[in-house]
Amino acid sequence: VLVQLGLSRRIQGPRGDSKIALAIAGGAVLAWISIYIAVTLSPVEVPRYLGAATLTFMFLSFVAISCQTVFRFPLFLAPLFGLVVAAFFFHEREHKIELTEFALAGGEGDPSESVRSQASLQQAFATWLLSRNDLDEYRRRKVPYPVFLVASQGGGGYAAAHADLFLSKVQSSCPNFAQHLFAAVGVSGGAVGNAMFMARLPDETNHDSSKGCQTGAADERLLREVAADNLSPILAALYFRDFPNKILFGVFGGLDRSSAFKSSIVTTLANANNVDPLSW
Repeated sequence: VLVQLGLSRRIQGPRGDSKIALAIAGGAVLAWISIYIAVTLSPVEVPRYLGAATLTFMFLSFVAISCQTVFRFPLFLAPLFGLVVAAFFFHEREHKIELTEFALAGGEGDPSESVRSQASLQQAFATWLLSRNDLDEYRRRKVPYPVFLVASQGGGGYAAAHADLFLSKVQSSCPNFAQHLFAAVGVSGGAVGNAMFMARLPDETNHDSSKGCQTGAADERLLREVAADNLSPILAALYFRDFPNKILFGVFGGLDRSSAFKSSIVTTLANANNVDPLSW
């Protein structure tokens, strides 16, 4: 940004040095390509290293240099600039998190059909309840079997952290909690927090007996995970993939900021038990 501002006087007006203007524009193109390659090869670590503020100022500097170059050579670049502006406002792209539908257990049925369409809520609950390993213990004690339903509110990263921290704290204090959790629903960030909690659970949470509850301290690793920088990867994808894709009609492929967000969450949970923590 400082270089661009420092040389701006040299390329202003009819007597400005056109070679300097072209050199700045060419350097900006090379710099943008370098950042694009780095973000594509490492969509999470490189943006986190640079940070959200740095990425934003870099993008704004590229925009400033582009506008200044257009003003310097209006006869040649103004029509191209108009096409870019039109593409920006009229070319819409969809941003969807990739979804995976799993086949029925045992390989029965059409693999393309969702499990959700195969059973009613009553059937699903009965199957879940009868599969609880500690159900017989509650029957012997003749006490009701605890069943938990979780609803997590929306609110962006704050809601995600709140849902994840709360559920994880309950699980660490009461090892049987997840075993008695029948359903968890969430809105926006709350849904992300639910998913992060479920992804962190160990493979075996269906215990044979009740283990009781006890007070426990917050897990430092969990605190680091909920405080991870998920904004920078999204901004990097927005600035250096989504924006050029929008003005160039998608020539850079389908990876976008929704994919970057998923990659950031997966990287944050890299030490979880699941290989792909978002496919639970």
